[in-house]
Amino acid sequence: MESGPLRFALIGDGDRAAAVALLEDARNAEHLSGYGKGWCHQVRILVDRGVRDGSMYVGRLCEGSDDAVVSVLQVALVDASAPVREATIEYLVHHTLWGRGFGTHAARACVALATAPPLVAERVSALVVEGNAASRRVLAKLGFAAEPAVQYSMNGVERVVVRYTIGV
Repeated sequence: MESGPLRFALIGDGDRAAAVALLEDARNAEHLSGYGKGWCHQVRILVDRGVRDGSMYVGRLCEGSDDAVVSVLQVALVDASAPVREATIEYLVHHTLWGRGFGTHAARACVALATAPPLVAERVSALVVEGNAASRRVLAKLGFAAEPAVQYSMNGVERVVVRYTIGV
């Protein structure tokens, strides 16, 4: 993969296959375990449909002149009618790129998308599996505050997760 500046873009027809490959990569799925497999499946459906409905976006970070997809991102409003507009962010970085700053770039891109029109979130949150120290460090570095860990169930899999939030 040629190195170069990272760029954010919504997933379009030309990069759906690369995004799906990242979501289905066995090493990424192994890292995410049961909790993340459900998210990957959900995002894959959104990628296939090309969803951009104004309350949820699925995007990608790409690198180099070949536009290689290095991360898949999801940003969604929790409840547009709530007194405080909150968006949730989720991101997945290809396992071959872990530890090189791509998670930080992905999280920053998510926050930027969440706080810009049309979403205009006042608070941004993320759920992280308690054992995912790298993602926890990324969010703390960006100023997110951790809440106490809680049991969380998704797709029949119980996990201990930490919710991170930041007001913007």
